Amino acid sequence: MCATAHSSGRATLLGQMDDDAFWAILAKLSWTKQGDAVLTPAVKALAKLPVAAIVAFDDLLAAKLFALDGEVFAREIGAEAFRRRGEYFSGEAFLFARCLAVAKGKTFYDGVLADPRQMPKDAGFEPLLELATLAYEHKTGEDYAHVPTPDCETFANEAGWPR
Repeated sequence: MCATAHSSGRATLLGQMDDDAFWAILAKLSWTKQGDAVLTPAVKALAKLPVAAIVAFDDLLAAKLFALDGEVFAREIGAEAFRRRGEYFSGEAFLFARCLAVAKGKTFYDGVLADPRQMPKDAGFEPLLELATLAYEHKTGEDYAHVPTPDCETFANEAGWPR
């Protein structure tokens, strides 16, 4: 399991990263910058935490992306939206749109979960997928080998894609 819910409503991953800490790291994204530079303050903040917290952050990010991996969300991403089976659909564009939904913070993310029509349109934020990797490498000077769970690739959440 990726996350365990507690009675306080907060999720704890491996005892190292809860929802509040996760969203606090994402609140450090610098939207006044361009491209990967948006990540820099969040990378530095995450790198100050123990390695286990970096790994737990990565798993919590994957869980949030997984929760948005569904047809109801994919239908709402603009020009690249899912229309019907057998037609072209960019799973990558959908993943990057989900990344943006998470990167925009807890309020935006919760809004999308409640109303899939709020998904970002014709926009994405692929660099978010590298945040934990960059923090780990910044902290340790070593390559990051962790594969986050659950799988956040498009179509991994089978329950979100009814047949």
